[in-house]
Amino acid sequence: IISAETWSLILSLSHFDEFSKLTKHITTNFGDWEKILRCEVPIRVVDLCPPHSSLVSPQEGDLAAGAPTPQSELSLKQRLDQIVGLELPSKWSKLDAVGRLCLVRAMQPRLLRAALKDFAEANL
Repeated sequence: IISAETWSLILSLSHFDEFSKLTKHITTNFGDWEKILRCEVPIRVVDLCPPHSSLVSPQEGDLAAGAPTPQSELSLKQRLDQIVGLELPSKWSKLDAVGRLCLVRAMQPRLLRAALKDFAEANL
C-alpha cells in the first residue's frame, strides 16, 4: 500500500511530465483519488506504473499490507519528511494525511524538484 505521504508527493508533482502520465494512468485505471488517498483502494506498486515508466521498478512488485516499504519509496518518504520538516518542523508531525497533502501541494517547486531528483536516483 502506498503511503499518504507518497501519494501527496505524486499529486503535488503532477505538473512534471512523468508524473502527469502516472496520474493519468492511475485515474484511468483506479478511479477515485480520494479513496486511493484514504487507502480504501489497495494498489500494488507495480500497478502504478504505466508501460515503460521509470518511476517504479517492476521488481518492487506486489506489496501486501504491512510488508516492508521498498527502498525507493522509503527514501522518497524520508526526503519528503526532511523537506517539510525543515520548512515546518513543529507542524508536520501533527498533520493528518489531508493536511500533509495540502501542505505538500503548497510547497515550492524547488523543494519538490529536490524530492523528485532523490526519487529518480533511488530508482537507477
